Amino acid sequence: MAPSTPFIDDVASAPEVPAPQSQARGEPRLLGAWRVVVLIAALGIVVLGLAGALIGLMLALLSPPGERLAGTTVSVALVALTAGLGLPLAWAAWQAMQGRHSSTFRPKNPWVLVAAFVLAVAGGQAVLELGLMPSLLFPPFHVVAALVPPLIILALVARGLGGAGRWRDATLQLSSGAFLATPLAFLIEGALLFGIMVLLVAGLMMQPAGSEMLESLADLPMDAMDSTWLQDPEAVLPLVLSPGLVMATLLITAVFVPLVEELAKGVGVALMSYRLPDERQAMLWGLAGGAGFAMVEGLFNTTGSLPSWAPVIVLRVGATLLHCTAGALMGLAWQQILVRRRWGPALGLYVAAVAMHAAWNTVSIGMAFLQLGTAIPEASGISGQLAAAGTTGLVVLLVVLAAGMSLLLMVLTRRLARRGQPAGEKALAPAPPPDQVG
Repeated sequence: MAPSTPFIDDVASAPEVPAPQSQARGEPRLLGAWRVVVLIAALGIVVLGLAGALIGLMLALLSPPGERLAGTTVSVALVALTAGLGLPLAWAAWQAMQGRHSSTFRPKNPWVLVAAFVLAVAGGQAVLELGLMPSLLFPPFHVVAALVPPLIILALVARGLGGAGRWRDATLQLSSGAFLATPLAFLIEGALLFGIMVLLVAGLMMQPAGSEMLESLADLPMDAMDSTWLQDPEAVLPLVLSPGLVMATLLITAVFVPLVEELAKGVGVALMSYRLPDERQAMLWGLAGGAGFAMVEGLFNTTGSLPSWAPVIVLRVGATLLHCTAGALMGLAWQQILVRRRWGPALGLYVAAVAMHAAWNTVSIGMAFLQLGTAIPEASGISGQLAAAGTTGLVVLLVVLAAGMSLLLMVLTRRLARRGQPAGEKALAPAPPPDQVG
């Protein structure tokens, strides 16, 4: 028997509270217009992605050989993301405009994707190690290795839920995670960080001799260019590892980022709430949004670590699992608020998603700082051994966290699959006919 907790039992077993009759039967009056908007936006995403990738490839070919690999990889990744999701999104919108039905989302044999991931990691690392025209041959391996893990998790959960959604739903939610949630989170984080910086500058200006301090800080980058910092990066490690900077980094990545990203991740579920999804649908939609979010990070966040690409892309599987699991929780949270009008469980789900994200980021940042600590020349002997042991311990902790998230996802999937959709809700909110499929 799968393990249970009171929180999971409350979410998966509480009776459905039917929505008002008018909401259950009615769809937005401008639904047809929104389908046109989605079609135009999807085609625009494809065009902009192709144009950006073409410019990126041209710049990469004109760049020094040492920078060419990163440029071509980013350009190919941009094409894969915008065309790989934008074209299916445009097709889904066109099919909806034509009133055509979408089949049940039940992917076949996801283990083929597992084999593709293993081959992509092995092939990509071989190309890098052997120097086999990496600027040309490596990017396709990178794209497959980055995109496949979210699709594997999505396929496994969709099969476990027993066909809770449609292919059109999966396409919409994947695209919302990549093209809505990710930019939204980035804009909110950037705006809030900018606001914090403005407040800090204003506070500094109010201090005696504050203007002189700001001028000295403004001159610091130019002084750094003239110093030995760029020639000897180890010289800045003590500054990077200062307690104040470490605490600020942890505060941003372990508190600020999870709070913002988990709210943004379920935006697709909120936009589709007029469909009155049951808990299986909401979980699948939220997970798909998290998978789209993970695709963007997997494609672009790893391009700065190409010399050690294989270990980094494998560790990204854990981060992908985090985004998918947290997305599933946020899908359920939005369903609790917008369909069932239950704020208590929704808040609990949000707190759980944020806590899970915060724990993962804390361990990851801690591991990064420990690795930087071992690069300091003074970090030898006992201190170096302790840092290495601490890094190993944090890696083990990441594995434990990933196992816990896998277990949580499996428990929720099995419980919601056994429960299915209540007969009362089926009678209240029948499936829309083909000409109204959203």
